[in-house]
Amino acid sequence: MLLQATGGMRYYDQLWGNGLVHANKMVNVSPWCDGKSPYEMRTGKQYEFDDKMDNVFGAKVIYYVPKELRDVKWTTPGQEAIWVGRSTVTPDAHLVVPITWEGGSNRYVLGQTVVSAKVEVDNTKSIQSREITVGG
Repeated sequence: MLLQATGGMRYYDQLWGNGLVHANKMVNVSPWCDGKSPYEMRTGKQYEFDDKMDNVFGAKVIYYVPKELRDVKWTTPGQEAIWVGRSTVTPDAHLVVPITWEGGSNRYVLGQTVVSAKVEVDNTKSIQSREITVGG
């Protein structure tokens, strides 16, 4: 899927693992032709989709960088990233891959995957503010 979407470029290879995990989860919680999902068959209850946590893989997001982790005083707290899934370690947190625009080559440069408790997701061309509190 990613290889086809990028025109055969191997630039986004680091997203494959998270993409497969997210796709597998969505298949397991979505109803099949008999009207039940594998999740429902195993637990006996329907999966409740959460519009704050169940996002489109690859959606452009703005994630919050705490003040103590910013490089310089004037760095903005919101940084661009790609949403790649939910954190399995930190409750109610997102996995995002930071992106920065590299003007010389006219492309985004991917950073290392980070866990973020606050994101703004752009699923429909309008930013919807989402604030998630990290528990525990």
